[in-house]
Amino acid sequence: MSLNAALNSAQLSLTASQKRISISARNVAGAGDTDYSRKLTPLVTRDSGVFASGPIRSSDTRLYERYLESTSVAARENVRLTGLTRLSETVGDTADETSLVGRLGNLTNKLTEYLNAPADDNLARAAVVAAGDMARALNDAAAVVDEVRAGAVADVKTSVDRINTLLQNFESANTLIVQGTVLGADITDDLDRRDAIVAQLSEEIGISVATRENNDMVLFTDGGVTLFETSARKVSATTDAGQPVRVFIDGVQVAGDAPQMESKNGALVGAVALHNKDAAQYGEQLDKLALGLIQAFREIDPTDPANTAPGLFVDRSNATALPANPADLAKNISVNTAVDPAANPAGTPSKLRDGIAYDYNTAENAPSYSGQLSRLLDQVGEKNTDLDNKTLLDYASSTVSWVESSRQSSDAAVKVNDAVLTLVTTSLSNARGVDLNEETALQLEIERLFTASAQLISVVDNLFKTLFDAVR
Repeated sequence: MSLNAALNSAQLSLTASQKRISISARNVAGAGDTDYSRKLTPLVTRDSGVFASGPIRSSDTRLYERYLESTSVAARENVRLTGLTRLSETVGDTADETSLVGRLGNLTNKLTEYLNAPADDNLARAAVVAAGDMARALNDAAAVVDEVRAGAVADVKTSVDRINTLLQNFESANTLIVQGTVLGADITDDLDRRDAIVAQLSEEIGISVATRENNDMVLFTDGGVTLFETSARKVSATTDAGQPVRVFIDGVQVAGDAPQMESKNGALVGAVALHNKDAAQYGEQLDKLALGLIQAFREIDPTDPANTAPGLFVDRSNATALPANPADLAKNISVNTAVDPAANPAGTPSKLRDGIAYDYNTAENAPSYSGQLSRLLDQVGEKNTDLDNKTLLDYASSTVSWVESSRQSSDAAVKVNDAVLTLVTTSLSNARGVDLNEETALQLEIERLFTASAQLISVVDNLFKTLFDAVR
């Protein structure tokens, strides 16, 4: 090897070492950033010497895709669990008198006690108080349902706004990457920023990605709708009161009732499911329970059984007629003011025994009359077609069971998905993250190579000096 070739080789080695140590320093600086991927500068040997290529990123495409999926699934289930946990707080422990089942059981017990001593006005008042507790429990539960559904709507709006903002940020990052690729610039940090944006998008909605020429990326939902291709697509939602929430991407419905191309994961999907299905179904069950109460305590005309009227429980929006359907009954059910002195000074609890709309105690208002109370208890124990052919107590129990079962199922799903996400996140970090020990070892290696190259240059320099001295 000539002295010129040796000097050129040493200089190229120094240049490669300089680039490698610079990239290693970037890695050390980015070690604490979860969005940073380790940069590599592979050595390439050519006829003239050694060059440091790159930088290129450490990556694992399949792990990254699994990470996006796990993030979306975990986000969806966490949103649902939060709402279902709030709903489950309304049912309480069935062994507790403050639960829906407990209050219904207490009302039945108080009526039974009053039946056994119909002349006792204190027992009449106790039955009315128990009825009021039952009505307020349904009112409170309905208020929680409205609260959860309103919160879900707010979450949908927030999620839609965040997706649109992230898509605009993604467009800017993607443009820089495509331009940098064409120009041959270092785009590794830009790729990290773009991946971080995609990860944030996956929190809101299920994402799949495809990379084209010049590192141009296309985004799709997990249902196949294009989110980004050259430009961002518009995401919107309809949140009209009393209607199911619907989400659209570029005019295609992806979430809500009967979506055209359904998205399955992400916080946005979880919020829509919580509003349209979970909370709505529980609200419907509460309304049916309220309807069952009003029907069970209705009064029947003793002279014409075809005629009926509200009894102990009424729909406060129309207290003079039996409701035709259960809509909004849980929030509107109340105790008939005719028997409730707390709501009406003229309210008389004993009318529960004698009749509110009709007069049953016709035998000189006998204090020992119990016929109507007995009929009411019989009606409470009857199966009702409006309650899926169940009794009031059985339907209340099934409602409680449904809420708790849904919450437990969601809780189990959250635990499983969080464990999977933790595992995938750790694996992805190991695959593309920065190991400071590894970087330290690399820097020591580069230092030794740098020293060797510097010594070689020094030797060549001395040889050149000796040669020149000999020539002179």
